[in-house]
Amino acid sequence: MAVSGNFGFNFGAIGNVGMYARQLVNSYSARAKASVAGGNADDTIKSTVASNAKFAATNTSNLKSLKTTASSLERAARNVSANGGADDLVKAAEGFASAYNRTMGHLVSGAATGAGVSRAISLVGDNGMTAGSIANRGTYASARMAGMGITIDEDGNMQVDAEKLKQAAADSPASVKSMLTGYGSIAETTMQNADKAMRIPAATYTDFSQMQVSNSLLDALLPKTGALFDFFA
Repeated sequence: MAVSGNFGFNFGAIGNVGMYARQLVNSYSARAKASVAGGNADDTIKSTVASNAKFAATNTSNLKSLKTTASSLERAARNVSANGGADDLVKAAEGFASAYNRTMGHLVSGAATGAGVSRAISLVGDNGMTAGSIANRGTYASARMAGMGITIDEDGNMQVDAEKLKQAAADSPASVKSMLTGYGSIAETTMQNADKAMRIPAATYTDFSQMQVSNSLLDALLPKTGALFDFFA
């Protein structure tokens, strides 16, 4: 159910913000109404909330697509054999890469910069190929995926070398299956992490520090609303 604040906009649209957003926005407006450069504080808050609501909706759609394409990739990999299935695998891999690039591109666009965005980026990028996941996991997964023609380039985009993937499917279907199906595979990990990312409260996509909310105000509120920031459980 939507929760309306004093300024006539829908807090419910950006997630389960509850008392956190109402308290924070009301306190901010009372203390800093005249301090926002370039305009009225109420308008700035409305604009930020509206922008993050749109960001959250797009992010959820992207994550659902990413999960769906990861499932398709896993299914295609299970069907690979020495007798065929390579074309379907390439198609599924290309669809997955497109969904990954769209999801990650939106998250790193700068349209939202709160702590929830950073957490979502970490989850989506936990695939054994990004720099962060390589640092945590080592180079094993990255090297094997590259050997099959699936890589992350220097701009952070996932690339699929169709001919290399077809060759890997023909030469070693068992290796392809081991990397793309089951526990710990990129497909399973992506599906699990997409679910986790969709559970991040969308309210935490907002970086209220950009609206000059004082640290003392945040310190006073966070002990009462810590569950919103408990991303790591």
